[in-house]
Amino acid sequence: MTYRLVDDYRRTIISPICGWCKHLRNFGVDRTCDAFLDGIPVAIWEGEADHRVPHAGDHGIQFEARTTHGADEVSKWFGDDKKHAAGEQTEVA
Repeated sequence: MTYRLVDDYRRTIISPICGWCKHLRNFGVDRTCDAFLDGIPVAIWEGEADHRVPHAGDHGIQFEARTTHGADEVSKWFGDDKKHAAGEQTEVA
């Protein structure tokens, strides 16, 4: 019997960003949310793109943390604490 991988097995199972978002559906099992019904773009899922700002195809829905802790974790992920320490402005929708 031969098995063939249908998807890229190297992709992140639990998103460091989407896991904190109140718009995530089905606990992220199918990688969909209210903004991306057909699947969350890999760059957002992997935490490479900041979805606290609008992204093409998101239907006007951006990241909203389920908890204060989640908001803090996402801010750390994108380095907001370092930007503030350096005196830079961070735009968050």
